Amino acid sequence: MNETDKLIEDQLKTLPGNLRKALEVVPWKSLVNQIAGLHNLKPEQKEIIERETMFILYGFESLDDYVANMAREAAIDENLAFDIATEVNEKIFKVISDKVEELEKAVPTPAPVAVPEIPPANLPMVEKGETAHEVPHVEITNPKLQITDNNQNPTSKPQTAQIPVNEPPKFKYPGGADPYREPLN
Repeated sequence: MNETDKLIEDQLKTLPGNLRKALEVVPWKSLVNQIAGLHNLKPEQKEIIERETMFILYGFESLDDYVANMAREAAIDENLAFDIATEVNEKIFKVISDKVEELEKAVPTPAPVAVPEIPPANLPMVEKGETAHEVPHVEITNPKLQITDNNQNPTSKPQTAQIPVNEPPKFKYPGGADPYREPLN
């Protein structure tokens, strides 16, 4: 296998699966030879037309350059190259495109499979025969939370909770300056 064949094979592997199947089903090489034969091209020119068509099908080159590449490489008139490109489009490209769409519609979408739920490995499990132990519920009251009872005055405001604001601790550094902070001067 030479370098060119390896490149072609690698490029073919990168194509979507439905396009690869369509390229296998549609006899595009024989169709290209028929089209080239109808236009009385030489065998060398037939090979060039086949190669340029393969470059388009395999994604090596853009379809926009197809006519110009055929005319240049096969040394044919640009009008003849345009006629060949029109026939190739109708007999090969559209057929392959339709086949790809048909294959996409034929492939059923996979139904979701019921998979058992796998519990996370970091949580404890209760196995058969074991009983889960009960954790006593302890309610911690906040001693700083104070609710004032002002029922003595009937026009007073409803009860509100007074929560003291925690201030960040003030550290005293030797010399009064934080040793980890850059000086502003």
